[in-house]
Amino acid sequence: MKLAAAAFVAVLAAPALAAVVTYDPIYDSGSTSLDEVACSNGKNGVETMFGYKKFKDIPNFPFIGGVPTIKGWNSPVCGSCWQLAYTDPKNSAHTTFINITAIDTGNASDDGFNISLEAMNYLTGGKAKQLGRAQITATRVEPDYCNLGDTL
Repeated sequence: MKLAAAAFVAVLAAPALAAVVTYDPIYDSGSTSLDEVACSNGKNGVETMFGYKKFKDIPNFPFIGGVPTIKGWNSPVCGSCWQLAYTDPKNSAHTTFINITAIDTGNASDDGFNISLEAMNYLTGGKAKQLGRAQITATRVEPDYCNLGDTL
């Protein structure tokens, strides 16, 4: 119980960012090599930190993608975990949350998040293709929220 309370406090302490989320089906293909993304190897790469080789090796796949704070290869933000919150504009009482593992640069045109189609569909209630982009709130959370353990 103390661990859950500590994790809850950690989430509350992190600042939430207003952002945009888009999708890219490249993140839905589990067989894709991590060499295709900014967080491949290098000291901060997910291959180096966790030993993952393909997208499907990441514990919360396909809840993966690019985040705006990753600007290029070997970013210290690689492998971080982010909680994205989407509130349906037609039903402000309904908010959906997902946790994604950061493996790539974000959407450069929006300075936002770019995630798998499956993750965005889960977040938006199956409306990813219809919306194309959505306003969200993002918070960096502890690695265990993405089943990554306490490595970062």
